Amino acid sequence: MNTPFSPKTRLFRVAHCKEFAPFRKYLISPRKVRLLMQAYRISNLSWFYPLNAASAAEALNEMRARCARGETFYYDLGDSLGLYAFLIGENRPYVLILPGGGYGDVCSFVEGFPTAVRFNRLGFNAIAGQYRVGKAAHYPHPQEDVAKMVRALSRLTPRSGSSPRTAMPSAGFRREGILPRAGAFGRSAGKNTACRSRARSFWAIPSSRWVKGHTKAAAEISSDAIGRSRVCRKDIP
Repeated sequence: MNTPFSPKTRLFRVAHCKEFAPFRKYLISPRKVRLLMQAYRISNLSWFYPLNAASAAEALNEMRARCARGETFYYDLGDSLGLYAFLIGENRPYVLILPGGGYGDVCSFVEGFPTAVRFNRLGFNAIAGQYRVGKAAHYPHPQEDVAKMVRALSRLTPRSGSSPRTAMPSAGFRREGILPRAGAFGRSAGKNTACRSRARSFWAIPSSRWVKGHTKAAAEISSDAIGRSRVCRKDIP
């Protein structure tokens, strides 16, 4: 069925979309009751989360379109880690998005995918991260997960003759393997992980206060995709 997703779409159809098969088990949260959640419509999630249903449906349609075009959209890093790549161009800065979930889940459906689409509109290559949760999320595992994601980004850069649709952005890496003009955007537990994972040439936007300058445009996403939060800047090189 190729009918576009809409706020009225039931989560059952989202969970069983063939393009989402590689990451199906991570789509709907809480994962422990995902079978029950499939009876709800996308719009019903606003009962539980600060969700704009239209933005969520738009993000799902974008994800399905990327998969249908043959892009490598999901990178499985093993051990419940993964990257969802919303890429728009090799010469654009990128942001690693770390959704929240209280370290009990990763709410990518609510705080990851819609946020990535908004960052695309702001001119960023957006990558939503899937990290370990539950007992596997004890310190320092979250920080180790982010480090592994950053290393994966550096390894997945395009090589000669490779298609930009199937590889990560390629703007000259520094020796430590971190992309220049790169940062992390976190929400809730993801915000905590982003701030604790700061490194040289890696700026974090923990979405808590307004600032002027480099990250001002990123605040535009707050009124929609992540629910009226604000942004601030940390360790911009």
